[in-house]
Amino acid sequence: MLLTPRQEIGVRIDSGALTRFVTEVERELAGYCTSTPAPVDVLQVGCAMLPGHRLIIEVQTFPAEARVFHARQITQRLRQLDVPVVAGPVVFARRMCLRSADQAQRFRPPFSALATGAEAAPLDRILCEAGGVSQARETVWNRLSKSLAPGRMRGSAEDGRTIGAQLAERIRVFVAVANKAVTVAGAQPPFAIVKKDKPLTTVRYPNGANGYIDELTLEHAVSHAPHPTQAALDGLFEKVARIRVLEGGMAHGKALGRSVLLDVMDAADIKELCGRLAILDGPAGHCMCLGDPSLQLLSATGDSLAVIGLHHGHGLRWSAWKDDASLLDGLALLEWFAGRGVEGPLAKYHEAQREREKQNAAQQRWAAAMPAGFNGISAADWQQMAESNDLVPALGAIFTAHPNRNDAILALLRWLGSGLGPWSGFPQYEQMAERLLLLVPIDDLVKALDASQVSPTHLEGAARFFSSSLFAAGGCKPIPLKTMMAMGAMHIYAPKHPGVPADIPIALRHRLLAHCLASDDADKKNRARSAFSDR
Repeated sequence: MLLTPRQEIGVRIDSGALTRFVTEVERELAGYCTSTPAPVDVLQVGCAMLPGHRLIIEVQTFPAEARVFHARQITQRLRQLDVPVVAGPVVFARRMCLRSADQAQRFRPPFSALATGAEAAPLDRILCEAGGVSQARETVWNRLSKSLAPGRMRGSAEDGRTIGAQLAERIRVFVAVANKAVTVAGAQPPFAIVKKDKPLTTVRYPNGANGYIDELTLEHAVSHAPHPTQAALDGLFEKVARIRVLEGGMAHGKALGRSVLLDVMDAADIKELCGRLAILDGPAGHCMCLGDPSLQLLSATGDSLAVIGLHHGHGLRWSAWKDDASLLDGLALLEWFAGRGVEGPLAKYHEAQREREKQNAAQQRWAAAMPAGFNGISAADWQQMAESNDLVPALGAIFTAHPNRNDAILALLRWLGSGLGPWSGFPQYEQMAERLLLLVPIDDLVKALDASQVSPTHLEGAARFFSSSLFAAGGCKPIPLKTMMAMGAMHIYAPKHPGVPADIPIALRHRLLAHCLASDDADKKNRARSAFSDR
């Protein structure tokens, strides 16, 4: 697809240069698709050439989960190519259906993710803003050139075919050329402001619910600044003569810390550091923290050009952008810092990586322990249960899959006992097991725990359930099921009235207490003493 209007192509770029560049991109993509180990059914890659040999690259994939992996690999390949000289944006995209062509309909139009305003805008304007280049103004000569463009875009004298025909022959793919100005839809505001105040602003969401947001969140939400691109970052780097790495984060475009961790003044080191700050084009969300460390970029005269904040070795924030950018190779950047004595960011990165691995292992363990019967519940059934805040159908599915009632209850207790570990500050999804156990009579729970096949995991689940605030008399009210399923955040238990749960036999209480006291978790021991001791 050539997204630049038909009458503009011959004015903005030499037809031979365009044909050669598109052919090189096609060759790189074909080579990549035959060698990548990651799954990809459909791949769409957009390339926008801008004045100054700048290039913006957008990658969309199905499955969407693999996009970042493919985007990093493809971006590195395509940025090695020589970008032709253009007088204005020249945009094309290639869609490759490797397995399932039907999934291509899920893709948004190329580069529409770069739009930030509420209104539709010409693609040229969006790309120029994102790339940090000035859009050429219309002149009499430009208008005259456009009137002659249909002849010019036919290519060289010895080749009278249109560019679309030339490309179709070179890359063996039909090429559609836009015949009018391409526009993309803007981003809709996430809420309406009810009352602007400090430190919190009252807002109303599309579903009618009210909420409160702080100043930094409001600033981000209403921003119409362009989204991140390497092209804009390159324009900034061209002016940099010194980089200071400062401890702490960044807010409102200013560094929050003053302690200098590293002062980079050598031209070769600056070039290498800027190379390691390479990003993926396009938005990568907006981290809720302020980052650490931050980089102050200075000119040759000592003026501060910008402050850039780093986030967890993955993201990069610049106040000239609406959203954060995803680093192309964040680990390489942190290793560069560590090699020059700034070791803290790399240590935090590895610590966070270990925590992610721990969380992933916990999720896999939790999924493996899920009681039989859940697989038969459809998405529509879950939606119905969420809307009605009623898990009785889910409990019924478990009892149907376990003809023996005791087996079904033990499966639920084993599931609850297979969580991450803590009883406070655990992943929100773990509360599902508790919500189901609340529907089971206490006598049935006690009877199931008298069975001979009770394991330490069953006891863990039982102790956690019987000492929780959801079970305790006068405890906190369970949050609605719909809210719990949508959150995925952390929930902190804070029982209002800790004490001995009613109707739990003394022998079972002592058994649960002994199980908990063998733990190294102080919070778990305190909760068990409160819930199961004789006093």
